[in-house]
Order: sequence, then structure tokens, then C-alpha cells
Amino acid sequence: MSKDLILVEKYDEFLKYIYPKLQQIPKNHGVLKARVINLVFEQPEIFYKAIKSNHISKLYEADASLASIRHMIRFLSSFETVVYVEDKKNIGKKIRKNGKFLLDKTADRHASLLLVEVGKILGAAISSKQKRQ
Repeated sequence: MSKDLILVEKYDEFLKYIYPKLQQIPKNHGVLKARVINLVFEQPEIFYKAIKSNHISKLYEADASLASIRHMIRFLSSFETVVYVEDKKNIGKKIRKNGKFLLDKTADRHASLLLVEVGKILGAAISSKQKRQ
């Protein structure tokens, strides 16, 4: 199996892990949820274009896109939802309480580790390409 396919296979491991987590994001964060899902599912196409084009600039594009995904994963794990509950002392009033994070810290850590593996393979491909030029 070529190194190129290993890159995509490792990324598929990330996708299989993160997709169910992304589906659990509440509907009221639908725009953010859709954006992240689009980002993670566009990445394999970016990898294939980079691999097939044989241009180092496309590898750098793939690396930049991967950095965007890392950023969004970190953002989701730092974004805390807000919940309003009835105040038992003051009928009709609501109290603001902190809710859950859109992505829990454990999921963030695991997803980040999976992306590090992908990044290492991509980095090796970039280094290899630089040496050949």
C-alpha cells in the first residue's frame, strides 16, 4: 500500500470517530455544525487532489485545510452552551446556567491525536517532495 493511501486511511479513522460526535451538536448550533461537517468531509478530496497533482503547493493546501479542521475541533471543545432554567424562588423568572461543551475534552484529545498522525504523514510527504525538487 502506498504512503498516499495510508494518509487517507488514517484520516478515515478520524472521520469515523468524529462524525458521530459532530452529529450530537444541538440543532440550535446548526450553522456551525454544518460548517464543521463540510470541512471534515471536504478534506479527503483535498488530499486526493494533492496526491494526484504532484505539486507541492497542493500538499501545502492540504496541510492548511487540516489546520482549519484542528482549529474547529479546538473551538468546539471550548464552546460552552448556555441553558436557562426556571428559578424556583421567583416564579416566571429564569436563571442562566452553564451547559455542556459542544465537544467534550476527551473527544477533543482523541480527535487531536488522530489528526496528529495524519499531519505527520502529510508532513513527511511534504519533506519528501521538497527533497526531490
